[in-house]
Amino acid sequence: MSEYTLHVPAMSCASCETMVREAATRLPGVACVDADAETGTVTVTGETATHERAVRAITEAGYPVEE
Repeated sequence: MSEYTLHVPAMSCASCETMVREAATRLPGVACVDADAETGTVTVTGETATHERAVRAITEAGYPVEE
């Protein structure tokens, strides 16, 4: 398992956190997702190969990821 943090500045409230968390949690290989609107970050724990899929899922949910 690895952990990585994504910068999602458009995430601005608890509802946004939920949307982002649900988008990434559905992915196979993702064990845990912690979304924090206050800092605009999403920390994902899971298989290393989930990084690109998590970025795509969060973006498709309407929240651009800055890297």
